[in-house]
Amino acid sequence: MNDLKKAIWSNFVTGYKAWYEEAPENTPYPYCVWQIISDVAEDTFTEEISDLEIQINVFSDNKSSFECDDIAEKVIEHYKNTLIPVDNHYSIKLFRILTIPAFRNDGAWQSTISFQGYIEKE
Repeated sequence: MNDLKKAIWSNFVTGYKAWYEEAPENTPYPYCVWQIISDVAEDTFTEEISDLEIQINVFSDNKSSFECDDIAEKVIEHYKNTLIPVDNHYSIKLFRILTIPAFRNDGAWQSTISFQGYIEKE
């Protein structure tokens, strides 16, 4: 799983702050938080898994939802149909499966994008 996290992190949309699972307290906006959603325990993940979900949440404190939606759109464009090499044995192909447009959450705008990742063995 660590190889997978490193691969996603190294291919993250440049120009935006991003954290895995949770941003530090008092992180300045805008920023992204991403996580891997799978029914396979992290410590047992191998390239044998056939698919997984990657969820990216975008947060902004701008007065309108425009900044949040704009960043979400850039994330979508960056990752759609992208092949991310994980190691010498496999890659992950990402397809967007869900976008939740910006909504207010604790005083900030939040947008959620989910991608289905399919393992492609080499």
